Amino acid sequence: MNKFDKHISLVGVSFALGSTSVVAAPIALPWGIDLTPSMDSSVSYDDNVTNSADDAIESWLTTVSPALEFATDNEIDFYSLRLSSESGKYLNSQRDDYVDYRAEASARVELTSGTSVSMNGSWIRGHEDRGTGFSEGIGNELDGPDEFIDRDLRTGIEYRPENNPLVFELSLGTDSRVYDILLDQAGRDRTSEFGSFSAGYRIGARTTLITQVDYSNIDFAFQVAEGPTDSARGLDNRETDYLAGIEWSSAKTDFSLRVGERHKDFDHSGRANFVGPTWQLNMSWSPLSYSTISLSSQRSTDEPRGLSDFIDARTNSITWNHAWSRRFSTSLSHADRRNDHYGIEQQDHNQTSGLTVNYQARPGLSFSAGFTHQNQESTLDRMNFNKNVSFIGLTLTM
Repeated sequence: MNKFDKHISLVGVSFALGSTSVVAAPIALPWGIDLTPSMDSSVSYDDNVTNSADDAIESWLTTVSPALEFATDNEIDFYSLRLSSESGKYLNSQRDDYVDYRAEASARVELTSGTSVSMNGSWIRGHEDRGTGFSEGIGNELDGPDEFIDRDLRTGIEYRPENNPLVFELSLGTDSRVYDILLDQAGRDRTSEFGSFSAGYRIGARTTLITQVDYSNIDFAFQVAEGPTDSARGLDNRETDYLAGIEWSSAKTDFSLRVGERHKDFDHSGRANFVGPTWQLNMSWSPLSYSTISLSSQRSTDEPRGLSDFIDARTNSITWNHAWSRRFSTSLSHADRRNDHYGIEQQDHNQTSGLTVNYQARPGLSFSAGFTHQNQESTLDRMNFNKNVSFIGLTLTM
């Protein structure tokens, strides 16, 4: 949710001014359940609603997001249910108006000391903005947002006793995405079943060596306007990751690394299988108690959003958060993503940099100002775009 409320537009640049967030104190219900209602709202100015290379659409956007969260715990086990929605209204581009709904549930139960079971599920009636997802580069041609329904269900068990150097984690799940028929294109709807198993050995109090295997079975289908559901261009595939890594932590540093190999095997003989490196790196360093530098790097494969077989994606980011005083803090960030689309001649390079300045006037009232620059270069001209957003903002919590 954008936390800035009112925006002022200057030449090719957007200025945001304010956002409102209201969170009520939890309401005690029977059986130890706490109910927390909340409301977020924002008003923003977007200078390129559809991320278009040409004919950019500028518009004000107002969003309202109410939510109800039910939670209960006994300091060992935890259960929660969150129901929320978000509506967005564009002043100059009513075709982009949307209403999303979300239902999310989670539970964590401790079976024994060091052994716990978790379950998470969600249902989302959401959308992809024009110019994102399957409409990248052609956002202006759509009649409205690309709506979908997501379903996700997963469970896991963790064994991490204090007096044993061995640690184990096992997770299983399934998810699906089904689009409304806005784009008559095969290879959009999909379902996957996945699992992960990791085993680790703790060396001392700070270091754990990890081996891990991840598996996903991904099935595509597309419901045409009339007729049966057909296989989607032979995109059904299986992904298997073989990983090894290390986790290390100290008073000032947290470090996690997984490195290995991804195998992507297609059911269709006309698709070329893929074997390549994969990694996941996350690190945070706090040289001072009020200053933290965070780094992340990942290489993975994404499912296609067009005519390619799949996307080989490499993402790197860095963020520096610093509190200059009790009231005044800044956040400086940069993210770099490179996509190589296998099966077609397309490469994308997206960079986003931002600076945010925060001032905590008093509890519940803070001001912010900043600047974000986004640039994408692609071998396809219609995928190129630039976006600059500057803002000043207000956040009020009650």
